[in-house]
Amino acid sequence: MFKFVVLILFVSALGQDIFPPSPLRLLEVINSGRCLYPAPRPLNGYFVYRSNANDISVDIGIYKCNTCYSLLGSDHNACWQRRWIFPAPTCRRKDPCATSVAGPCMSNAECVSYGSGIYTCICRNGYSGNGKRSYYKNACFTYRGIKGIDGCLKDCDTTVLGNPSLLDSYPHDVKVEWTCKAGLQGSGTVRCSNGRWVGPLPNCLSLCAHPTRLDVDNADYWPKKENYVETDHVTWRCDIGYYGPETQSVCNSNGSWTGHVPICLRN
Repeated sequence: MFKFVVLILFVSALGQDIFPPSPLRLLEVINSGRCLYPAPRPLNGYFVYRSNANDISVDIGIYKCNTCYSLLGSDHNACWQRRWIFPAPTCRRKDPCATSVAGPCMSNAECVSYGSGIYTCICRNGYSGNGKRSYYKNACFTYRGIKGIDGCLKDCDTTVLGNPSLLDSYPHDVKVEWTCKAGLQGSGTVRCSNGRWVGPLPNCLSLCAHPTRLDVDNADYWPKKENYVETDHVTWRCDIGYYGPETQSVCNSNGSWTGHVPICLRN
């Protein structure tokens, strides 16, 4: 009867594709109730044997997964009546997007996982950038996405620019040049900086006719400029050999001059 049991165990060992145990090991297993075969091992993981303080004849241990893998199922196992109680758990590749704490993407970006630890970040509407956290480092994960500024920076609204295009907004770091229409003066360049325009915003001012076109005799004006726009003013003084009060004229928003021009009389 003893030889028959040994033969059955030996054949079972061959069926598991492991080397046949030594006769001493067979006797030890039969007499102690311990398992003949190693604990079932998960793919991308391993089993760590631990000693049992209550019964040194019982095989026990815990499962662990390789780096970049997480364990699904029971993390321990034990041999009972020569059989392992639990099947091997599963070691699944960690998902960079499955985290309740600060993950690889900014809070205003969506994390998209492609599997095998590969991910990308997509900024939500109204933001631009690659969506990554600049300080995030994890050897298990690989970013695949657009290059550029880390994070998501807010787009700039074009309403303050008079909607110069069909776009409702411009992304961060985009520059926009603006020029006033004919009859108005003003031009400049603004740059979008995280939701705010930096630079002179559009401000078109009406042009007034040159003061020399005003019907003023025997007088001159200051200051001298190439163009005069609304709110500009000039001061009139009589020429040498003439006298009269000093007066001022102001350029209005409708392109006309208001104020008084001097009446200069010969001395």
